[in-house]
Amino acid sequence: MTDETRYDAYDLRRAVDELTLPTHLPVTQVVNGTTYKRRVEHPPLLVQLEAAIHSTMVGGGGAGRSEPWTVVPLDGDALYQFTIISSQITDWCRMAGAGRHPHPVDGLRAWHAATLATLTEPHGNVVQLRQWAGLIRSKLNPRRRRDLPDPCPECGATSWADMDGNSGLRPLVVSFQPDSPDVLATASVTCRACATEWRGITAVRAVAWMLEHPEMSGGAVE
Repeated sequence: MTDETRYDAYDLRRAVDELTLPTHLPVTQVVNGTTYKRRVEHPPLLVQLEAAIHSTMVGGGGAGRSEPWTVVPLDGDALYQFTIISSQITDWCRMAGAGRHPHPVDGLRAWHAATLATLTEPHGNVVQLRQWAGLIRSKLNPRRRRDLPDPCPECGATSWADMDGNSGLRPLVVSFQPDSPDVLATASVTCRACATEWRGITAVRAVAWMLEHPEMSGGAVE
């Protein structure tokens, strides 16, 4: 399936906001039998990635707080990704004449403001920003996986086995990014028997339809 979507200035603003603005997520709590709903603020994704570099320091305080002389282990992958993203944003700022900024959040917003009137083809930038957001979310909150009880609509298998000697029932597996603004857009369905994969909103919806109407499904999603 080929994605023909072309992103515009509105998509660019949303992609920049996704990385640089706090988010407010609803949380439901039950206290003494009474249900309360409140919204919890989470830092921008780039700030969360930076915090993950020293992940053992997050939430520190009281008796569990690290002493000044304590060596805190680094998350090498978070440091690498943060460095790569920061360097790219610095390059964008330099090319746009947006100046130098101490943090990639400030740099990305400054770059966006500087290019509002001149960036006529933001598609590539939106793709890059969305890739960063997906990477950060995968780092902070790995993709969830669920087995589906249905036979594969492509090969009809009800069990699977691989070359490593692993096997089982339920060959279909759906995976998704739980904290994405559009969970369905991140979803994919894979058959462990025939290796067919359906990825993206249209394909996953088509699989769901085929599983609900097995008598009418005639093969894989093109």
